[in-house]
Amino acid sequence: MNQQRELSSYELREIFDRDNFDPIQYINNRFPDENSLCHLDNEIAMLKEELQAMNEDLVQSIHNHALTNTQLQNEIKVAHETTKDVIQQIQIIKEKAEKSEELVFDMCKDIKSLDTAKKNLTFSITALKKFIMMLNAVDKLRNSCIDKNYKEVANLISAFNELSTYIQKYQNIPQIQELYKEYDEIAYELKQQLKEDFEAFNNQSTTLTAQAMNEACMVVENLGLNFYKEVIDFVCKLCLNSYVSAFSKPENQTLDQHERRFAWLTRNIMEFDKKWEGVFPEYWTISCKLIHEFCSQTFVGCVDALQKYARNTDVKIFMLALSSTVAFEQKISKDMERKYRKYINEINSLQDAQNQESNSIAELLKTKKDFVQTRLPNFKGVISKAFEQYLQPYSDIKKQDITSCINKAIYDDSIEENLKVFKSYLDLQGFINSFIKEAESYGMNQLIIEMSRVVKHGLRFYAERLTQRMEQEYNNTIKSRDHEQFQIFVGCTINTSECWKENIIGLEDTIKSKLDVAYHDNLDIQNESNIFSDVINRGIEFYLQYIEWGTDSNFNSLTKLNWQQMQAIDNACDSNDCIKEIKNFILHHINTIRTQFSEVYLFFYLKKLALQINQKFLNTVYKLKSLGEGAVQQLMVDATELETSLIDLAKSEEQQSKTIQNYVTNVKKSFNKTKNILKLLNMGNQEFIDNFTNFFEDATVIDLEKLLIVKGIKKTEVPQLFKVVGNK
Repeated sequence: MNQQRELSSYELREIFDRDNFDPIQYINNRFPDENSLCHLDNEIAMLKEELQAMNEDLVQSIHNHALTNTQLQNEIKVAHETTKDVIQQIQIIKEKAEKSEELVFDMCKDIKSLDTAKKNLTFSITALKKFIMMLNAVDKLRNSCIDKNYKEVANLISAFNELSTYIQKYQNIPQIQELYKEYDEIAYELKQQLKEDFEAFNNQSTTLTAQAMNEACMVVENLGLNFYKEVIDFVCKLCLNSYVSAFSKPENQTLDQHERRFAWLTRNIMEFDKKWEGVFPEYWTISCKLIHEFCSQTFVGCVDALQKYARNTDVKIFMLALSSTVAFEQKISKDMERKYRKYINEINSLQDAQNQESNSIAELLKTKKDFVQTRLPNFKGVISKAFEQYLQPYSDIKKQDITSCINKAIYDDSIEENLKVFKSYLDLQGFINSFIKEAESYGMNQLIIEMSRVVKHGLRFYAERLTQRMEQEYNNTIKSRDHEQFQIFVGCTINTSECWKENIIGLEDTIKSKLDVAYHDNLDIQNESNIFSDVINRGIEFYLQYIEWGTDSNFNSLTKLNWQQMQAIDNACDSNDCIKEIKNFILHHINTIRTQFSEVYLFFYLKKLALQINQKFLNTVYKLKSLGEGAVQQLMVDATELETSLIDLAKSEEQQSKTIQNYVTNVKKSFNKTKNILKLLNMGNQEFIDNFTNFFEDATVIDLEKLLIVKGIKKTEVPQLFKVVGNK
């Protein structure tokens, strides 16, 4: 019999408090069988006791909660009263803080007013002190100016200018205005005095030393940039007075006296440097400015002289004046660069450096940058540009020279064997090179441009003379039996023209290299290559005219054969003697000229030659009135003979196969057209009409009319064929 263990109150509560508590399972576990029911009463009693205990605990908990709730309400009430007291205290503190803030603001306002008053008072006291110092400076300045103590004067002016920055806002005050007025009067008198001293020093009529005058230069700088420029101009004019006076005389203004101007400067610049040694600061570059002013004066004088005398002056004198001018410009450029090289190099190195060293040059750049010359002026063309408008007479003489050179050389048929060009080509090239070299020696862009125009004139004239010579040689050839000279002459002319075409671009580049970039657009020689292209084409035309003339008699003889009585033969026939003569004439011609010019132009000519021979043969066919049964067969043989002979002309050329193939294709295409026309002529009248457009696709009405005459067909018989051909 199973003994059922009784559970304690703690164990029961633990079981009942579980989340997965199942009453049925609990009962089944406690009473698994009927025998266990004997403990049911005990179990019920235990549960009742547990229930009673739980009820008592619940009542006690409710009682405790009620007590706690009452206590909590009392605490909340106390907290509310405490919060109210805190809010009242905060409000009181806030009111006191606002009052304190107002008090502090009033105090700060008073302090700020006091601080502003202090600043104003301090500035006023400082300004008053500065004003007093300026008064003293002006008084001392007047006395120092009288004593010519220029070092002290420079310091006083510098001090006055520095003090002026403190009292700019008070310039409307009468006392300050009076002070500035007094200073301006002293400064004006001082400027006049300085000019007088510079003039006296130049005339060597003063007791002031070079050191004193150097100190005077410091005064000039402190008086401002405008006065500095004024003094520079004044000194330059002083030194150039004798120059202006000497060369304002009419007898010294002519171009033959032009070189004496530069001799005057050469003498006087040495005297100037000696006289003014130690006076001017190096960074003023006074010698450079004096020479530049001399150049400006000389330019004016040169323009005046050219306007008066240029037309009546011999070109040699004109060019001598120009040459001496250019030489002078080049010389002074080198002299000034040599004299100021070290100084300018130091300036440039300091300007390029990121961190400037604390030396004298660096200090100059910082404190006297307005007076420091960082680069020398460009003397190129400063005088010689006056000649630019008067170069035409020189240009005309050079045109005459090059024309004379060409006229002499053009009749020299000597050939440079290596180049296969006329010796006149080399003569003209050397002449042009000497022109360019001579123009370059003057260093004038405009003169080089003028010489380029002379070169253009020479090239055009040379091309014209070559064309004229070819025409003369052609006319002489027709009258004589010596044809070889003409053929060689034309071939050499073509080769010479080709050389010029190739060299003209290089010639223009050479001239451009001697010009400033700004003048490149004014140069135009490349287009002259077209002129020599025209000469080459004209030479080809003369060859074709020669072929026309040389084959005329044989083609005419061809028309006189009895074509009407010519019968068909079974065996292959030979070509006519006229065709053989034409073939031999062309072969001899090509062998004569083959080595005279380049293969490019040889094939260019051969293509035109083939077209001409074919057309001439076709025109001969058109002249035939009536054809026998064997006539077309003979004409076909003749056409084939001409075609083969023309193709054979290219076989001996060491040329790329593509070039030869292109030529052969053109020849065959041309003669195929002729052979198709011959096939048409061999047809009956109706077959001719039916197949005309198939065998002669590009025929014109004129071609049709010619073939109808050969066939003996009237125009009225084929109106529809005319309509078809006319609509193409």
